[in-house]
Amino acid sequence: RSPGATLKPFLGAMAMDQGRVFPQSQMLDIPTGFGGYAPKNYDGLFRGRVTTEQALITSLNIPAVRLLNDVGPAPFLDLLRRGGLATLDKPASHYGLSLILGGGEATLLSLTNLYACLADDGRFRPPVFLTNAPAVRAERLFSPEASALVTEMLTRLERPDLPTSWERALAVPQVAWKTGTSFGHRDAWAVGLSAGYAIGVWVGNMDGRAVAGISGAVQAGPILFELFRALEPYGSRPAAKTGLNLAAVEVCADSRELPGPDCPRRVPATIIPGRTRLTPCPVQDRKSVV
Repeated sequence: RSPGATLKPFLGAMAMDQGRVFPQSQMLDIPTGFGGYAPKNYDGLFRGRVTTEQALITSLNIPAVRLLNDVGPAPFLDLLRRGGLATLDKPASHYGLSLILGGGEATLLSLTNLYACLADDGRFRPPVFLTNAPAVRAERLFSPEASALVTEMLTRLERPDLPTSWERALAVPQVAWKTGTSFGHRDAWAVGLSAGYAIGVWVGNMDGRAVAGISGAVQAGPILFELFRALEPYGSRPAAKTGLNLAAVEVCADSRELPGPDCPRRVPATIIPGRTRLTPCPVQDRKSVV
């Protein structure tokens, strides 16, 4: 079934490993066209400049399509196939940029298992159904750093069970999660990670008939959190990741690049040293010339 927006975290992790983005980097949410293809956000609005984190948390379509255009549909499709989405069996030209908005097909098991690799430091392992099944060598899809940053961002999505205060509640599992809704409202998804489990929920009609108004956040999300709280009734928090190659830096608040002497406003950012590409701020340089 169409996975909707549930593939966006993996594009974000891939782009972080390529050095293209970091959580506080800027993306553009503006009217954009690609040879006749003009993606739209779910609410039809445009927000201008947004951070990578904001774009993922609010599931903006236009920044995601623009990022896939930079990364390339073919490399991203190859990554998804290596991550077990074998149902994506057509060439990249068939899916195009709509791939990131659910233009392909996925099964509930394969999609949930792909999310599980984020909790395993970016390593993919095929799902097994028996405890004594022979071990399978893991394949790395993402760096531990990109996996940790994406997981942290997904933890900040507003939850249906405790929208504003889950951090202060007792016996509540911490969950990194993402929803998706297919075009035409045929599929509603919610997939999440806790300290011990990866859970996926799909809601829809088995024959593919649309359901008016169905969405991952409204229909699938509450079921996801009921399952997490049933499996982890005493709550859970994942162990803190150690040994990650992450660095805290300051970037220009306007450009989100390396600040110069003419950059009065700066904001903190988390980057992956040796991967994240930062250049001297061009905004303040232009202002100083003027």
